[in-house]
Amino acid sequence: MNEAKRNAVLSLLHREVIPALGCTEPIAVALTAAKAAEELGVTPEKLDVAVSANLLKNGMGVMVPGTGEMGLGVAAAAGALGGKSALGLECLRDLTEETAAAARDMLAKEAVILHLADNNELLYCLVTAFAGEESAAAELTGSHDNIARVWKNGRLTFEKPHASQAAGDDTPWPLTLAAIYEFAITAPLEDISFIMEAARMNRRVAEEGLRRQYGLGVGKMMDTQIRNHMLADDLPTFATKLTAAAADARMAGVMLPVMSNSGSGNQGITCTMPVVACAIRMQSDDEKLTRALIISHLTSIHIKHHLGRLSAHCGAMVAATASACGIALLLGGGLKDMERTVRNMVGNVSGMICDGAKSSCALKVATAVTAGIQAVLLALGGTVVRHERGRQGHPRHHAAQGLTHPGPQKPDRPPTVQVPGCTGPGTHAGGLSCFRPEERQSLCRLQRCAFPIMRIRPVVSWKKRDVPAHAWPDGAGLPPRVLPFSTASRSG
Repeated sequence: MNEAKRNAVLSLLHREVIPALGCTEPIAVALTAAKAAEELGVTPEKLDVAVSANLLKNGMGVMVPGTGEMGLGVAAAAGALGGKSALGLECLRDLTEETAAAARDMLAKEAVILHLADNNELLYCLVTAFAGEESAAAELTGSHDNIARVWKNGRLTFEKPHASQAAGDDTPWPLTLAAIYEFAITAPLEDISFIMEAARMNRRVAEEGLRRQYGLGVGKMMDTQIRNHMLADDLPTFATKLTAAAADARMAGVMLPVMSNSGSGNQGITCTMPVVACAIRMQSDDEKLTRALIISHLTSIHIKHHLGRLSAHCGAMVAATASACGIALLLGGGLKDMERTVRNMVGNVSGMICDGAKSSCALKVATAVTAGIQAVLLALGGTVVRHERGRQGHPRHHAAQGLTHPGPQKPDRPPTVQVPGCTGPGTHAGGLSCFRPEERQSLCRLQRCAFPIMRIRPVVSWKKRDVPAHAWPDGAGLPPRVLPFSTASRSG
């Protein structure tokens, strides 16, 4: 690998692997509000907060550090009253109890207006702060810490050049699995040793998650059951316990930063802790751990680049795939083992969806880490899911193609299904959609279509056109008439 490409990869690592305090979606709102309040110059009296649907989905069910509350409203208030935009994703680091109380009071007085932004951005936040006749606004877009524009009384005071304008649209993406492996094993140790801070920072949060009850307490439960001899104290359990404990604490709003990856703290935790756990059990030296962590974090960055920062895929699945590749190096594997590991994960948990950030993310983290270790152990034994199975794709394609293509690059929508008995495209009771959203032409002619065994409730973040007026016509439960799967085809 030449020096220019090595420097590009290092720059990518430093940009995407950064400390974050709290779930990054509420913190993105807090950061934007802090910038707007700083531009205003006085304490805001009212906030107007416009966010993208995906940011709303990932921000309403997690605790905001230092506030004792959850949701984007209190995040905006805390950021505006006590945040520091210079701290980036740690903008609430210096939040005091008095400021947190003022933020809760601001929310109680309905001085924070939260609504969907009128655009199709995946990651977007616009906060406008008001004080008397004065106003200021800040806009965040594209990534969790990217303040793109700032206004004062309607006049643009700051505009950040678009990344494509700064770097050039023809800049090639520097990563492949082969390039990641080459960089990790050949880069000078002094250039990449900073990644050990991720190990120290995230391990501290994991130990805190084992010490006290946070959220669902998935990691703490596993630790208890190991002591009760109900679970084995083996490598997979140890790695899952540490990773889940860190996710428990983070989603509960612990006032400790984690090292994030691609704008996600849980992804940073899941990229890091399984590899750290394996290094502890294998008694690996710091150099080998450093290079394994580089493989893990770069693999996650690579997959997320193609998949998108916010998507319908669960980020824990992506990060666990990446950490399994790092574990492959610790266990004596090479590039071929990494490729087999990715294929095994694609064949197992690539269907894990993101239904919003919340305490139960720790469960998904635990599931993904367990699957990742299973995948790498199979890979090291030469076992791989064959390319013609499921989402694998042709063997000439990149090993991670099944995770990234087709990547959901539009805001999350109701699930697309073909409802039994439907005679045309449309949206059905409960928000079920027949065919792709862009093919919708009219509501279903049957008007009462629904699955007989599943109810999918409309989500508040969906736009009005996604929830038809006739949804749930009886006011509760399934529609009056539920059409079962046709019996006509079975007659005779």
